[in-house]
Amino acid sequence: MNYIGIRGHRGAGKSSIAYLLGNTLNLICQGHSKMLDNEEIFASFYNHWCKQLMESENCINEVDTDYVYFESFSDQIKTFIRLLLGCPEEYLYEDKYKDSIVINLRDLSCKHINSFPETPKLVTAQEFYKSMPYEYDETPVAITMNTYMMLREFIMYFGLEVMQRFFGRNVWVKSLKANSEMYDAFYELPGHTYYKLFIDLKTPAEATYIKQANGVIVNVTRPDNKKGQSGLERLGRDTRIDYNIVVTGDLYSIKNDIINIAKDIHNKFKNNE
Repeated sequence: MNYIGIRGHRGAGKSSIAYLLGNTLNLICQGHSKMLDNEEIFASFYNHWCKQLMESENCINEVDTDYVYFESFSDQIKTFIRLLLGCPEEYLYEDKYKDSIVINLRDLSCKHINSFPETPKLVTAQEFYKSMPYEYDETPVAITMNTYMMLREFIMYFGLEVMQRFFGRNVWVKSLKANSEMYDAFYELPGHTYYKLFIDLKTPAEATYIKQANGVIVNVTRPDNKKGQSGLERLGRDTRIDYNIVVTGDLYSIKNDIINIAKDIHNKFKNNE
């Protein structure tokens, strides 16, 4: 299994790029490389893919390809938190929920922010972490009946502060490794090239995991993105980037970049086999 990591700021288009790159790689693996060079033929495929992305936020989860698989380090965190909170799965994957659902840290209940008579006083992950006592066996002094945190902040706090504090900074890399590598070996057939795209690299440990497996890292930037860098993304000065994709227009405008990168990645891995 050949690994490809996709990194970039929130809102840059990492999932969209992963979807387009994965579909292009799948065509190459199926022996359709020549079709990619035929603008007229390939345009119909690419327009269809872009249309899917525009119409469905979750279409990447519906991709069914023969040679390409999609993975995310954050899935391990979100699965754990979903079981902890008992909340629907979409709460943890869709921005409209992550930015509108509030967690009561006293009883871990979920509540929509619009259901409050007035805006609740929210605590950030950093503020909450600083308020914790040093003794692990005491109740954190910050938890009261009215201590609330946005779901996005809670994911960051629980995933990066709590779990890494007790199980090490590579806890989620180890979790994903334990859950996926056995399946990779089981499903691979001799004589075929397979790819696994990690949709959202957030930490240097995740980039190291990709590189130690002789994988490549694709960096996605969108200059007009106003969301900026989220608290989960700590790869700002990482120098292990193999490809850069700059999204300045619609998805179709980066078609040639995707094709060229897909061809180069495929040739690179084929030469290493």
